[in-house]
Amino acid sequence: MPAPITTPRNSALAIAKARHVLPTWLSHRQLLDLEAGLRARSVFSARTTHARYLHAIAVAVQRLLSREGADAGSLREELKALIQKAGYTPEAGFPGDEALDIPPAVPNSITDLSSQARIDLILRTQVALMTGKAQQQRGLTPAALELFPAYELVRISKVDAPRDWPKRWSTAAENAGLTLLPDGELIALKTSPMWQALGSSSIFEDCLDVSHPPFAFNSGMGWRVVSRARCLRLGLITEHSVQQLTPSQTKEAAKLPAATASSDGLTPDLVRELLRTMQGSAVPAPPAQIVLKAPGTATPAPRRAPSAEDDLAHALERSAPREQPAPAPREQPAPRSTPREPAPPRSTPPAKATLADLIELMRKPQAAAPSFAPPPPPPPPAGKRFTARFNAVLEQLLRP
Repeated sequence: MPAPITTPRNSALAIAKARHVLPTWLSHRQLLDLEAGLRARSVFSARTTHARYLHAIAVAVQRLLSREGADAGSLREELKALIQKAGYTPEAGFPGDEALDIPPAVPNSITDLSSQARIDLILRTQVALMTGKAQQQRGLTPAALELFPAYELVRISKVDAPRDWPKRWSTAAENAGLTLLPDGELIALKTSPMWQALGSSSIFEDCLDVSHPPFAFNSGMGWRVVSRARCLRLGLITEHSVQQLTPSQTKEAAKLPAATASSDGLTPDLVRELLRTMQGSAVPAPPAQIVLKAPGTATPAPRRAPSAEDDLAHALERSAPREQPAPAPREQPAPRSTPREPAPPRSTPPAKATLADLIELMRKPQAAAPSFAPPPPPPPPAGKRFTARFNAVLEQLLRP
């Protein structure tokens, strides 16, 4: 069976599922002082102390990544209804927040957790972070580094207030000690420190301290891969150069989620035909959508894909001579239900017969043939039976 296909969206969904909620009363600036690994493994938002609400945000992000059918607008309304049910108000926060010295928020502003602007910002940023992280992990595999050694910073979505990213590129290159390309293209190798500097909050206040898109809140920026041939023309690599991963990059490359089958972008008829070809039998149509279970729900363990060792063992098993099975013992015929009638005793000629014995034998009537269970075999002719007995007696008489 062909190997499963891993898509960027599947990888992003796997990364999102592996995170845990982190309730906190800290501000955005204070959160940036936390350890980067803790932030990467957590779902959090500034001044959000309600764990159930954070869990709902995590599930909403997973639903957006899985294309379950929910759109950002309906998820926003669900989150708004949940946060209001939890007793949140912009002025007092969640019940119990008054003891945490959390400043009041301005209603309908970005600091108001129940506002449309805040909820949309959270969902948009979380989806972009998961997608960018998945793209970074996939791009650090040996094959990806060989074929596409670099990324180009490009705009992938429109924003209300676009920032000057070429200027930011120059500032990041200066802080990282890098030289810009002569024509000003925003291209750097995947292993370049440029990407870490571009997302550093110590250089740019609105950045998220990540080395992958979106780099900053509402950036609208992303990556486009650059081919090896173009990198050679730009002088970023030589013909035989190999990119060396840093320890942190090596660790990130090892986190790439396992491959999973996906039918993204395929019609149900095409998926059914592919499955029929791979399995050799007709299969039902695939579901119209993926059902995403909430974290903690038991899911069946995925079936392990056959490895090279499995294929080799299967080939050896097929090539090995097979022992012929021993023939099964033949069944003994069942005993007859009707017992066979005993045959009449034979007339045994005396040891020394006389002529009178022969004459007496000729006069003696022949016994009836014995009866057998059906179907009875035909009895021998009476003449032959008499002749045999006569010859036996005659032989006795003629002996000296």
